[in-house]
Amino acid sequence: MSSRNLRLNEEQKKIAATLYKTLTSIKENLGRKKFLQLKKEAIIKLEKKGFSLDYLELAKSKNLKIVNDIDKAKGVIILIAASLSKVRLIDNILIKE
Repeated sequence: MSSRNLRLNEEQKKIAATLYKTLTSIKENLGRKKFLQLKKEAIIKLEKKGFSLDYLELAKSKNLKIVNDIDKAKGVIILIAASLSKVRLIDNILIKE
């Protein structure tokens, strides 16, 4: 567990788990929907849970350069940073090697 998570109470820790669940959901649905649509849906869901999003982006895993088209890029990762109760949380998930 990240030291940042230790600053959250028990209820907030449960909510914080939504970040990784959101990343896995996006990964699982990328073949059915475009990333921009999944991103919009994720932002709405996370904001309803109380998150304030800094970013939710696709990037090259090698250099973290933002990409818009997953099909043309190799080594793609989804990056997310959001605040929950003044605690900034970050996570990522590899999409394509």
